[in-house]
Amino acid sequence: AANAALVQQFRDPDKSLLLTAVRQTGALKMPMGGARLSEAKIADLSEWIKNGDWARIQECTAEALALLD
Repeated sequence: AANAALVQQFRDPDKSLLLTAVRQTGALKMPMGGARLSEAKIADLSEWIKNGDWARIQECTAEALALLD
């Protein structure tokens, strides 16, 4: 829920902290210590952020976190 609130604050993929972390372009990397999501999944997430599709964002976030297991 906190990630969705952060993303919703902007609706701009280029300003999304979540997307920056998933792209692994800043200090915060998601999934931390895990494999980077594919470019296709990152593109999907970017589109979902732009369109405000919070259910899909949460699904993608859960998948990224599952890579840590």
